[in-house]
Amino acid sequence: MRKLIATLVVLALLLAGADIAGRLIAQQKASQALGSELTTPHDPSVRIGGFSFLAQAVRGDYSHLTISADDLTLGPVDGARMQADLYEVSFPLSDALSGTLQHLTAGRAQLNATIPGSALARALGQPGLTLTPGGDGVVQMHTTVAVAGRTFPVTVDVLMSVSDDVLHLAARPVQAAGVDVPGAVSSALQQRLTSTIPLSVLPFPLDAATVTASDGNLLVDASATDVPIGQLVAAAS
Repeated sequence: MRKLIATLVVLALLLAGADIAGRLIAQQKASQALGSELTTPHDPSVRIGGFSFLAQAVRGDYSHLTISADDLTLGPVDGARMQADLYEVSFPLSDALSGTLQHLTAGRAQLNATIPGSALARALGQPGLTLTPGGDGVVQMHTTVAVAGRTFPVTVDVLMSVSDDVLHLAARPVQAAGVDVPGAVSSALQQRLTSTIPLSVLPFPLDAATVTASDGNLLVDASATDVPIGQLVAAAS
């Protein structure tokens, strides 16, 4: 009996070790493949969730897979961060071990992207710009303007929307408490804060998203169903 128990313990340890090793290898291969095809400065992090990698790998079906990346460049904006949570994932074992993404699909996907406020300010050519949440798809941008040799704080409501993998920023007229901002100054600032940011580097297309401000950063949240991740990544490379 003792020998049987010892044998079972050894087998359990070997299986656990093989499970951990297989998960790490698959994660590394997928990370390298994503980094190559998305041309990111650093390979994204890939985490395969769910109990027992081997049991999932044999079937090629995974409950949860997370892709995260830092220092992404989105058009004029650098330093963006992204996390994509994929659910009901199909990822054949041969693909997982070879680092091929062609057949990677997800039944559901949730994306969270963060655009640093400081990077957005640089891209818009407005140093010192800060962000706070507004309502109904609006983010409030706070900055300063010079009027008659004096500097005054102003607020601009910027309507945020996403379509065809592009984040659209549409600035509304400048608001300044107790100060009459000259039309030319107001129009110039409004035009500067109206811009577009391409989101095509993200792992699935965005036709709609929720855009808010939090902790001085711009947050983009989106979801999708029945996403052919591998085909989309290959097309974007």
